[in-house]
Amino acid sequence: MPADALAPAFGMLLQKLKDAIVAAGFEALLKRRRGRMTMILIAARCLTTFGMGVLGIASINLMYELVDPRKQPGGASPTNSLKNAVDRSHVVEKGKDMVEGDVVTKLTPASTCAVVEEQAANDQSEDDIRGAGASLKSSTSERTIHHRAVQRIQTRIDTVVTLVSFVTGPLIGSFMDAYGRLPVMILGTGVPGLLRLGLTVAPSLKLYFVYRVLVAFVQAGFAQGVQVSMGDMYGRGTRSAALASSIVGRYELFASMLGMFAGRICTTRQGFLVAGVSQVSSGLLLSAAMSETLPVFGKMRWSLNSISPLSFLASFRKSRALLALALLKTVRELPNYLNIHSVYRRQKFKQWGQAQDSNMQLLMMASMFLATFFSTRVMDTLGLQATTRLHHLVGILHLANSALAPRMEFLYLNPFLVSLFFFGGDATERCLQQEASVAGVGQGELAGAQANLAFFPSLVMPNVYTAIYERCAESWPAAPYVVAASIHLLTAEALVPWAYAHLSDSVALNVLPGSQLVHAEGTLPRSIGIRATGAGTLESSDSALD
Repeated sequence: MPADALAPAFGMLLQKLKDAIVAAGFEALLKRRRGRMTMILIAARCLTTFGMGVLGIASINLMYELVDPRKQPGGASPTNSLKNAVDRSHVVEKGKDMVEGDVVTKLTPASTCAVVEEQAANDQSEDDIRGAGASLKSSTSERTIHHRAVQRIQTRIDTVVTLVSFVTGPLIGSFMDAYGRLPVMILGTGVPGLLRLGLTVAPSLKLYFVYRVLVAFVQAGFAQGVQVSMGDMYGRGTRSAALASSIVGRYELFASMLGMFAGRICTTRQGFLVAGVSQVSSGLLLSAAMSETLPVFGKMRWSLNSISPLSFLASFRKSRALLALALLKTVRELPNYLNIHSVYRRQKFKQWGQAQDSNMQLLMMASMFLATFFSTRVMDTLGLQATTRLHHLVGILHLANSALAPRMEFLYLNPFLVSLFFFGGDATERCLQQEASVAGVGQGELAGAQANLAFFPSLVMPNVYTAIYERCAESWPAAPYVVAASIHLLTAEALVPWAYAHLSDSVALNVLPGSQLVHAEGTLPRSIGIRATGAGTLESSDSALD
């Protein structure tokens, strides 16, 4: 072989050897520092979720205020009453002649306003003599219109978010593999914080729309960065990573509950202010104290092929197991796009309001906090496949209670149904991470592929649920719940057994009950264990997990 041909091959070999040495040294460094870095991630997540807890009720309240039909063109406001009075009079524009008997009077702006105000007063007198029954019907109709308007705006926001995420999702994943996890996490906390501070100063529907769109994909990058960093430190798809993530979740849920309590005494603008300050502080903490966890930096892929709606196939078709799990993930998440809960509760129960929303979220956080203590044990005991089936069977019960609850107090059972049995997403994600590791798919690449995979469902399903609700809002508003429950049943009885049957042999070992301590490659390295101290903090440990 000519020397010219050997040089490039030798250079590539040296580069791979260098990357392997760097990765090995970096992995050893991560093992020594991961306890400290996990605590930093916990603090950053707590700051973020505290602000989100404060903001939880303020966000939906602000939307209802900004989408009030009485404040929009065409609504029943004093301004529109004056406009209708102008239309009913013979005054078409300022300065038009009005004939009064034989006298022709030139209307000035002052006389025009006088005529308009007189006509509006007459209209008000006519309205006052209407029956109480007509007033009640009009009030009910206005509430229904208000709910529909909020739902319509919410769906439009979701649609735009989906389109933007379709472009940015794969780029965020590629960015994390090329430039690191830390920059994504910093942007994912700093940008939302600044936007919320801006909305505190000047709230408007247009600014709220822009804020929701930008925050949706930027903040998702922060969540992805934390998850990927945990995988870097504790191993992809391992029980150690799942346990570490659950402990991080335990702290952030506690912070979120504190935020919920604080949110009860905050006004809408104060809620946005506190959330903005908390998230900016989280970004500053990560900038000052967090270290990068990416072992080897790759190359950024700016190819336009990444924004194809089918670009996820390039990653998932590397193995049959990944394709099967991709189909399972797509279908099992369709009920998650059901977006009528807030509107449906307010329509079904007239007493449902801010206090009930706050109680619901507090119960959700409390039950999720308790779930972090035994989520991994449930997956160990039942196995990943049975855990996923249980998730969807309980999901049917959850939706039935949401739609048919005779009293609004029954809805307070939902947080416990969701949080104590909904571990199917964690089980599927663990299988995906392990299969991706076997197939050589990087964590950032997988995150981008998953974001691209969710494009069509997130674009179509919110509109489907909203269209069903709007069509059936008067006669059968619970129809979207029936559709979502049917998908749960199909997933539990057909898709879950089929998808798990396609797992590779090494990953299939981790699916069986009692075999969760088996690593994706056969054994769980003892060096990646962690343990929780009596005070609840994380520490590095050289012993295996119990």
